[in-house]
Amino acid sequence: MVASSLVKAVPVEPEGEGETLPRLSRTQFWACWATVVALFFFDTGPIWRHPWDMGAFNDAVLWSYVPIPLLVGGCLLGSRRLSLRAFFLDTLEITLLKYAVTFAAALVLWGVTPAPKAPPPVRAVHVEQPAAAAPAIVPTRIDPAQTGSLGGVVVDEQGRPAAGALVFVASGLSGYVFAPPREPVTIGEGEQGVTPSLAVAVAGQRVLSRSTDGRLHTAIGDQGGEALFNVPLLRSGDPTELPLRQALGLITLSCNAHRGEAPGRLLVLSHPFFTRAGADGRFQLRGVPAGHLRLAALREGAGPDEAIPAGAPIDLAPGGTDEVQLTAGR
Repeated sequence: MVASSLVKAVPVEPEGEGETLPRLSRTQFWACWATVVALFFFDTGPIWRHPWDMGAFNDAVLWSYVPIPLLVGGCLLGSRRLSLRAFFLDTLEITLLKYAVTFAAALVLWGVTPAPKAPPPVRAVHVEQPAAAAPAIVPTRIDPAQTGSLGGVVVDEQGRPAAGALVFVASGLSGYVFAPPREPVTIGEGEQGVTPSLAVAVAGQRVLSRSTDGRLHTAIGDQGGEALFNVPLLRSGDPTELPLRQALGLITLSCNAHRGEAPGRLLVLSHPFFTRAGADGRFQLRGVPAGHLRLAALREGAGPDEAIPAGAPIDLAPGGTDEVQLTAGR
């Protein structure tokens, strides 16, 4: 009878009641959240400087989400609280909170920042043209107040001035259309190989190649192992126009008629913002449209290479002047 009374007097707690799931501390949680939010705003340059650059914007979004599980897992492991349930809940909570804040910030930026002006519409006029005539190029109108200047110095791998290096805007101007120069680019082929060893042209600009030694040559344009064109060059030295109409980037020029001739490189850009560095390695580019750009440099006579160097990212403000130091690629 006494034993029965004792059993009734002892309360029994429900199984699991009072247990707390070990998760991130408040400091760890907000540190992880602040880190990924900062990545969103600054990873591709201050996001408010180029909210309408969808490529840079998407990169900022991607690289702000990728580290979340790594940060959560690392913090839980370091504090000996790692469990599948805690990892899932903390990752989900930080992801949702980060999404809410950054999406709201993006809406504000898109609301207060005017969208880039589209090129003015062109009224179609019927003009009788030969069937082979290329369509007219309508350049984008660029407000001078929305441009800036880029300058600095180019050096080689040893830090010495890279005199004569080709400096150019490698990316950031794809939304603009530029009229090609009227003067053609002339390239020679002879016993000494392709000259100059590094040439540059704008898409739509005429590129002429000619024999310089009275022999028959071929002008072969190659990119990534794929032949883009193969045209003969006459012994007479009369120029032959190369079939280039698009911004192809960097291509290799060579001749398969004679062995041992040095190949060359041709850089075909969509814009005219390129220049050669002076004897002291310094350069200047003016009237460049403001925005998130990448500046790169190549040395002449350093051997054929189809890879454009990484260069330097630049956030050029309207009316601004940016000074950079570049290492010229091979």
